[in-house]
Amino acid sequence: MCGFNSKDPVVYCGSSNLASGGEAANGDNLLGIYDEDIATVFAIEALALVDHFHFRNQFQSANPKPMDLHEDDKWVPKYYDPADLYCVDRELFR
Repeated sequence: MCGFNSKDPVVYCGSSNLASGGEAANGDNLLGIYDEDIATVFAIEALALVDHFHFRNQFQSANPKPMDLHEDDKWVPKYYDPADLYCVDRELFR
């Protein structure tokens, strides 16, 4: 996938990995979908998968304990720090 947040969003998907063996012998396919809504959905799903596997990876090595809600606003600054991915996500999807 590329360019979901660009002027001309496009999603490339299919079974092709652009290797000559698969293209010539296996009948791999590659689709280009030029639709803003579909590109956005693909981007959201990709981020959800990254978040999911990151959570699973962190959880395996964590000592599980109950989660509590913050009673203050210490959690806010990372959403406004340009060097933090939380800020990047907030800016990208606003």
